[in-house]
Amino acid sequence: METDETVLKRWGRVVDVVESGVLYMEDAERLILHQVKLPDSPDKRAQAEALLMDLVSDKIIYYSVSGVDNLGRLQSRVWVDEVEVNKLMIDKGFG
Repeated sequence: METDETVLKRWGRVVDVVESGVLYMEDAERLILHQVKLPDSPDKRAQAEALLMDLVSDKIIYYSVSGVDNLGRLQSRVWVDEVEVNKLMIDKGFG
């Protein structure tokens, strides 16, 4: 297992946020936020998706990959500037 100091951070522009929080990147990669789970309730899910879109849509993000799910999406920790998106989403109750 790699430590945070040895994990290579990638970067790219998010072009869309769809399918319950999947980030579509300009280079066609698909990311999901590691340890973040969007709620099952439609109202709360919409709130979580809106927050995520506000944070990352059409922005350059930095991300580190911790794995790949069974759909080929990269399980990632994501930063916009100095904000760790995963931590913010978890702190808002979406963990």
